[in-house]
Amino acid sequence: MISKVAKMFLMVVALAALTVAVFQVLRLNSALKSSTSDNDRDVGVLYGSLLLFSLLFYVYFAADGVLNENFIQVLAFMAFAALFTFYVVYQVVEESSAAAIVQLVVVAVADIVLAGLAYKLYLIFGWQVYKRIGSDRAIRSAYKTYQIALALLKIDFQFQIVLVALNLVLILDVDDPEFYVNVAAIPLIIAAVVVAVLGLRHENKPATLIFVVLAALEPSYIVFRVYRLLTRSKYSGLPRPQLVAMAVIAVLLRYVFLAVIAVAYSNFGSGLREQLSSFGMSAGSGSRASSGRGGSGPGPAAGGKFEDRRMTVV
Repeated sequence: MISKVAKMFLMVVALAALTVAVFQVLRLNSALKSSTSDNDRDVGVLYGSLLLFSLLFYVYFAADGVLNENFIQVLAFMAFAALFTFYVVYQVVEESSAAAIVQLVVVAVADIVLAGLAYKLYLIFGWQVYKRIGSDRAIRSAYKTYQIALALLKIDFQFQIVLVALNLVLILDVDDPEFYVNVAAIPLIIAAVVVAVLGLRHENKPATLIFVVLAALEPSYIVFRVYRLLTRSKYSGLPRPQLVAMAVIAVLLRYVFLAVIAVAYSNFGSGLREQLSSFGMSAGSGSRASSGRGGSGPGPAAGGKFEDRRMTVV
């Protein structure tokens, strides 16, 4: 059952995301009304839509991390929340409007509250990991690598969807065959994520290898798109620095993820799957383990407080 701390964490995340979404929609609406170019309107709608998509994704990212007791994912969410706060600060410097200042105050307060709640989640999740994994260092290390791989997989997925959207709206023409290749890539990206999750959770080597091979090939297409973006004059009106930066981050993230998944692959057969199976769960489904086996040892005392709060997640 989800703890009060987890509920509070998710409520603050939802409140902050809703606040940012409302202010961004108002800002986008104002920008569209003052725009005199159809192209500027299209670009504005695209960026606004991608921002809202990113907000929805990170709300899901936070909820998934909390419900599956993946503190690595919660930590990654906190890092992205901090980056988004810098973006809000940039908006305040750029606009200096009352709405932007209110948005900054809400986001900053939410960050502080979330930091405190995240620390409490760290303590709670540490105990749950100990119940599932025990004190075996090799299995704990394998579990940590697995959690990092899952978190990176979700972030990588978000980047790939954003890149495809930018390709379809800003770069490619409808009569370009490459346009339809990118449309077809969306279900393929989703299918690849499913294969990766199944491969990691069930320690399925063929599925994991198939994903790794496909994932290693994709950055070459991103590099190709960046080359055309920088060398063709018809793209001179596009925000090239931002698009190139997004592409570079996506490629670097992909190779970091592949390095982590290679380590996770090498851990197959270490006993992690069997350890988690004893709780009637596959790897990564942390929230279901709380009511399973492993109830012995120092656990929550009366009132929901932990006898040993020094237990760590990794």
